[in-house]
Parts: sequence; structure tokens; C-alpha cells
Amino acid sequence: MNLPNYFLADLPPEATLNPGMIGEACLTLKRNREQFLSTRSTQSLITVLSNMGRHWLEPGYPFRKMALENGPGTLGFSEATLANGLDSFFRQFTAENFRALLHQELGHPQRLDVLTATDPEQESNRAGIALGPEFLVHVSPGKLPNPALLSIALGLMLRSAQVVTCTSGTSLLPRLFAHSLYDADSKLAACLEIVEWRRDNASSEQVLFEAADCVIAKGSEESVAALRQRLPLRTRFLGYPHRVSFAFVTQGVLSALNMRKMRAPRRTSSRGTSWGFLRRTSSMWRRGARSLLNNLQRRWRRNLRDVKHPSRAAKWRPR
Repeated sequence: MNLPNYFLADLPPEATLNPGMIGEACLTLKRNREQFLSTRSTQSLITVLSNMGRHWLEPGYPFRKMALENGPGTLGFSEATLANGLDSFFRQFTAENFRALLHQELGHPQRLDVLTATDPEQESNRAGIALGPEFLVHVSPGKLPNPALLSIALGLMLRSAQVVTCTSGTSLLPRLFAHSLYDADSKLAACLEIVEWRRDNASSEQVLFEAADCVIAKGSEESVAALRQRLPLRTRFLGYPHRVSFAFVTQGVLSALNMRKMRAPRRTSSRGTSWGFLRRTSSMWRRGARSLLNNLQRRWRRNLRDVKHPSRAAKWRPR
């Protein structure tokens, strides 16, 4: 795979990253942010990202083809798994979804541009603006690409200069995404750097952390905790260790409307397999979700009958 050396991760394997190179890259990113990114409107950034998403869904898109050709050998995912994962991920890159996310998280889709006010804020004569960090560092968790790619997209919308660090052999998809950004808007790509640590680079990492306003890390609890100890006190840290989540549905929320929404586990269970999770585990969760849904449906129907026939429900009440 031949890519121009636009990013540090594009350098040949024998290249050594030293603290001086990392420090110079940080200064360049900050200058480029002031010149090319800080004044961009949210709508213009959404347009670039949604166009990129549409291109990544095209079978003939060069960067998608590179991902499918090189991904199996580099990342260990089959071509079918990679294709399914890319489709699931980039289908979400739409202007409507980005605006909805801004509205959900910030209350107004233009909150990152100017002082804005929601209806309740207008009633109390209040307004607000959201400002992102000047320099953002993402510590990528491993081979799963979604966290890194989504972090890049959201970091752009925050108008942050960004560095994404990857462990050895895991930078393929972040690199390709960065190159597709360069193809779409080279000035925006000049505010982004992809780094692959191929050997011990503790001194270079420390230079990077010293320059960062905010560090976002995903990984094991041990790695996240160890990273936190290395950061300066002034640097904001957002750590996301691995978690397994469970949801409990109480009887009080059972209704015809909510029951339809609760069918989501059937649709989302296959997404978990997009990047190579064990099919056996996915099948187990699908069976569990289906069993839970069936039980809840039966209980909802029984409760509905009890409402219509209170005397029938009374027979089953414990004394």
C-alpha cells in the first residue's frame, strides 16, 4: 500500500520518532488550527464529514478498497467483517445525525459557532457558547477502529488540533481515514496527526502529553490508570476503561410504545460482530435478548388484561 507521507504514521518502519519531531509536530498543528480550523463553521465541517461518509460507502472508493485489501492481513478481520463494519459506521455519517448529536449534547446545533439560546434559556435571558480544547490527544485502544475514527470526526467539530496515537500495527484505518480527510479538505487534514508507536517512546509521549490541553484514552483499567499518572495536573483527562453494560427494564415503563422501542436489541446485536467479536457470544446475547423481549411481552399482555379485568388480577395477588 503506497500512501504519501502526510502523517507520521506513514513513515517507514525503520524511522524513529524522537521528542524533537513530536514537539515540532505539536507546534505545527496548533498553528494550522489557528489558520485553517478555528474559524470554520459547524455547517461546513458537517458537510465535509457527511461527504466523506458517503464516499466511504462507495465500493470503488480508493481508501475503502485499500482498507479491504490490507485490513485482513494487518488487523486480523476478514474482508466481509471489515466491509460490514465500514458500512455500519459510515452510514451514520449524515448531516442529520451530526446536527442531532449537537442538539442532544449541547442543546443547539450552532452552539459551537456563536452565542445561542434554547427556548428555556431565552425565557430567562441566557445564552451560551461551547468551546473545545485547542489541542486534543486521543490514545487509541487497539485494533477496533470506531473509537479513533469517531474521535477524529468529533474533534474536528470542536475545532481542535488533534493527535491520534496508535500501538504498533493498528494504525491502518485511522491513517486511511486521515488520508481521505486530506483528499476531501487538505487544510483540515493539516490540523490532524496520526502517530504509531512502533517501540518504546516514553520520552516522545511525554512531550505530546505536555503539549495537550485534553487527553482522551480508551483501554483496560490498568492502562487508563497508568496513563492518568503520567499527565500534568493542568491537562484534562477523560478515561474510558472497558465496560460491560446491562439494562434493567421495570414494569412501570412497559407500554405499547416502549415495547416497540425495546426491539432494538435484535437490530443492534449484529452490529457487535462487525469488527470480529465472537459469533458464539453474539448468538448468546441474541438469544438472551429475544428471551427477555418475549417475557416482557407476555407480562405486558397480562398486565393489560388485568387492567381490563381487575377481578381476575385480584385472584393472583398475595395476601
